[in-house]
Formats: sequence, C-alpha cells, structure tokens
Amino acid sequence: MPTTTPAAGDSLHERIGGAPVVERLVVSLYERVQRDPELAPFFANTPMDRLHREFFAVALGDETEMEAWDLARAHGGRGIQAEHFVRFVRHLTDTLTDVGVSMDDACTIANRLAIVERDVTGEVD
Repeated sequence: MPTTTPAAGDSLHERIGGAPVVERLVVSLYERVQRDPELAPFFANTPMDRLHREFFAVALGDETEMEAWDLARAHGGRGIQAEHFVRFVRHLTDTLTDVGVSMDDACTIANRLAIVERDVTGEVD
C-alpha cells in the first residue's frame, strides 16, 4: 500500500488509513511479536482482542482510552525490561512501514510509546 500525503487536520488514525489499516496492523504486529522468542512469553494467556484495541488506542493518541488503561498495573511484575520494550517498538515500526504507513507517522507512533516506556518496564530514574 503506497503512502499518501496527509491532509491538514487529519488525525493520526485517519492518516494511517483508518480502521481497516489498524486492523491489519494489529494482526501483523502481534503475529510478529508472538513469533519472537524473547517477547512471546510476555503475551502468553493475554486476551489479544482487548490488548489490540487498547494498545493502538494508546499508540494513536486516544486519551480517553489511555486514561482508562493503567499501564503500570497491566505490565507490573512481568519482568519487562527496556530491551524488550525497544524490541517490541522495532516490530511495531517494521509492521507500520510494511503496510505503507509513512516514516513520519511511524516515528510519531513510536515516540508516543516512548512516553509510556517507564510505565511498561517499571524502570524509574
């Protein structure tokens, strides 16, 4: 799918192609993650349909969903470290570019996730 130039005022969700593209992203990303031997154990016994919806709400900037999702509680005690987080984000950016999301939008999404890294890893300064 070729990338397109976003119209002024389009939301990130709209710019990347809306619900049909997000659904493809979700499926492709979690297939990749579940094939990754370092990340797959973190997703065992995880309700993937809920995770898909919540993760992409956070990644695409849905503040309503973000407020409802306690990232630290959801990820606490799982042993997720910074290198796991980086590996996950790398899978995400590869998936985004594979489906034709522009590099600018892929970077925007990755940067949104960087903001919540400490909540996911439990690491503090």
